Amino acid sequence: MQESRLSIGVADPEDSTDLRDFYRWLDNEEEPPGTVRLASEPVAGSMSGGLDVIDVVLTHAVGLANLTVAYATWRKARRSRAALTFTRASDGLTVTVREGSEEAVQQLLRAFSEPGRPEDG
Repeated sequence: MQESRLSIGVADPEDSTDLRDFYRWLDNEEEPPGTVRLASEPVAGSMSGGLDVIDVVLTHAVGLANLTVAYATWRKARRSRAALTFTRASDGLTVTVREGSEEAVQQLLRAFSEPGRPEDG
């Protein structure tokens, strides 16, 4: 598997606390999905910084599966209502997930299992 980069954000900036909570959850995973860091994306026209995003670099085939299982487990444990957006860096494919059901996890796996356009550089 070639390296794959995903950004995870929130659909509503009011839910950034949930995003940071999910980051801590991923960071404490026994078998993390890959390299995980919390970053800030600039917001156009804003002088006050940006929105938090989770930057995930998947380096092995089970990384995506580990990420989706961690997501589902976190949703069930926290009962979060935040809609999270998962975006693949190579081609901008974005999937918004509002729940941690098996169907939502399968949607993530199907969407990101297909190879994207190779990243530049």
